[in-house]
Amino acid sequence: MIIEVILGVLTGVLLGLIPSLHINFVSYLFISFSIFLIFPNYLFFFLSLSISQLITNYIPQTFFSVPNTENIMSLFPLHRLFLKQQAYDGIFLCFIGSFFGSLFSILLLPLLFLLFTFFIGFNFLISFAIIFTIISFIFSYKSIKDKLIIFFIIFSSGLLGLFTLKYNYFVKEPLFICVMGLFTFPLLLKSIFEKKHNNIYQKTNHSFLPSLENSYFYSFFGSLASLFVILVPSFSSSLGAVIFSRFKEKISTYNYLIIFSSISISALIFSYFLAMFFNKPRLGYFAILLSEKLVLLKSDLVLFISAILLTVSLTIFILLSIVKDIILFFNSKNLNKLNIIVLIISFIFIIFLSDFKTLIVFFLSFLIGFVPLVFNKSRVYLMGYIMLPTLLFYL
Repeated sequence: MIIEVILGVLTGVLLGLIPSLHINFVSYLFISFSIFLIFPNYLFFFLSLSISQLITNYIPQTFFSVPNTENIMSLFPLHRLFLKQQAYDGIFLCFIGSFFGSLFSILLLPLLFLLFTFFIGFNFLISFAIIFTIISFIFSYKSIKDKLIIFFIIFSSGLLGLFTLKYNYFVKEPLFICVMGLFTFPLLLKSIFEKKHNNIYQKTNHSFLPSLENSYFYSFFGSLASLFVILVPSFSSSLGAVIFSRFKEKISTYNYLIIFSSISISALIFSYFLAMFFNKPRLGYFAILLSEKLVLLKSDLVLFISAILLTVSLTIFILLSIVKDIILFFNSKNLNKLNIIVLIISFIFIIFLSDFKTLIVFFLSFLIGFVPLVFNKSRVYLMGYIMLPTLLFYL
């Protein structure tokens, strides 16, 4: 197991540094080319790969505006620190949240088991949670214009989700294609044309360090928030962070990043646990893994926890040793040119999975994804793409 975990961490770090390379796409490629079969304990290899890629992905997220479905909402807080020359602080805070979040999520596994066992048959609660969240998003704004904009974003992305996820007659890998169109390409193009933001020299020393008590406190509440978010299909870590921030509106950017990264790592760990014990996928690629029987068994729980602790510790150790060099590298480069390269690479990934119908779906998702940027609204409302199909499934 240890060898597979180490190889998984190294692979995850390398893949996590590649902008726009989503874990759904990685799992699809690995299964298609039977790469898993190279390793005797391939389940531990992919477990460590997915965790290390999630943690590593905060680096390209900061510099290239490329999110995934698990970390969309940490984007703008990271960019606020980027504009203040504090990218290093933002990335370091995400490491803190990931480390403590993984510890707290392991401690909360028994509670997750009890809650999921109790709520597993209460579909009306899932429907109520989704409807309540959508309504709260719309009515969180006072003006009619803002309400209509939010409704349009949720409804249009939701319709796209219905036609590509629930009634998919168009695309082989709809989640990957639509995430690229809704989230990746609009912000990449925005970054390219906002040239004034592309060459800000980043410091490589701490401007801010949270207290140990703060790290514990916000990481714990991140894991706790993720515990309830994971019970509702279509709810992501980004939604959990938004919901939590509504309860504590004056939360600082620094503490928000600790909370969010804790929610993200906890959601991943909880999703593995639910796949192991209940055969329930909660993140996109788990459906792929379950269909191929590439999920650990209940009897592997102790090894599962050991692999998580080893993976998180080793990943953060490696990243802390190289993150300053990475930042210095970006300081010496023209980020606008790098963004263009990332855009081209991202489009190559799409072409790899595409035919004519797929390109139409991608272009439509791209247009919808631009709406929040045009009207300066949170892109979390684009999660209607998953929420609306899920709602109709449980009604």
